Amino acid sequence: MLHVGAHRGEEVPAYTRAGWLPVVLVDALPECAAHLQRVHEERSDVDVHLGVAWDADGEGLIMHRTNNGESSSVLPMGSHRQRHPEVRIVDEFTVSSVRLDTLLAGDPRRFDAVMMDIQGAELRALRGLGERLEDVRWIYCEVNQEDLYIGSALLDEVDAYLGEQGFVRVDTRMTTSGWGDALYARRAERPRAASLRRLVRRLWTAAASG
Repeated sequence: MLHVGAHRGEEVPAYTRAGWLPVVLVDALPECAAHLQRVHEERSDVDVHLGVAWDADGEGLIMHRTNNGESSSVLPMGSHRQRHPEVRIVDEFTVSSVRLDTLLAGDPRRFDAVMMDIQGAELRALRGLGERLEDVRWIYCEVNQEDLYIGSALLDEVDAYLGEQGFVRVDTRMTTSGWGDALYARRAERPRAASLRRLVRRLWTAAASG
């Protein structure tokens, strides 16, 4: 399992119970990556990386850190300000982007599932997987139907790109705030999609409830 935008690692216990190991955690905020490293330092089946996942290496970006942490993004807020007025930017600092295939170049292990929640930058990060996307069978990521973040890819753009890579969207859970989650499967895996949908929903329900 590759989890990009791991935040505090809330889902790791659910991954462990389901046997989705090893787990590779990536987060762009130094404090989140440091927390994940402390919590999992004795586990050989959980690796942590600090990195701003993108489709190019070394691109200078501005990280917009928010008061809740999880809404932080390298993309400026768009309609997110109106949708979630309780969330505000508290700090901005320069970061350097990295492709996921670069970040994970020293790790020969393959992962067949990807979880991605990086506030509008999901398509950029997926492109940055490069050839490593060929090993992936399942992708669960946050998607948008409006510009919550300026420059974010919308759902149909993610559909189009992953469709070109051999994936089909098999489940979608949208909120009333213009964003939601989508599950993509390799076309060859589509017959298993119903059982995986149930498993994924149990995993994230368990994670959300602590």
